[in-house]
Amino acid sequence: MVGALIGSGKGRAAAGFWLGLLLGIIGWIIVALMSPRGGAGAYAAAQPAVSATAAAEYQRQLKQWAVSEAIRRDPSLGASSDSATLNRLEQSAQQIMKQAEVLRMQQQALRKSGNP
Repeated sequence: MVGALIGSGKGRAAAGFWLGLLLGIIGWIIVALMSPRGGAGAYAAAQPAVSATAAAEYQRQLKQWAVSEAIRRDPSLGASSDSATLNRLEQSAQQIMKQAEVLRMQQQALRKSGNP
């Protein structure tokens, strides 16, 4: 019964029932991890919206990584705190963030087209 309840929200009540019956708690976990039926549109609709806080945290971490990467690529950017060096560091980090965003979008497009 529990497996069917878990699976019903994903359009997989029968699979949930049988997996729960045959595998118990492990079956429930498997059903909970299964994607919803109905293709990509149904799957996207079932995904929770990203909160503004999570998006802001992602941007903060991305910028932190980009600054570290800029300094790794050009160690002189981390050696001084004068305004010219900080401006170069900011520009380099922005460029790295743009490159990372392009790569993320390309990967996302590949996943949507069915190529992993």
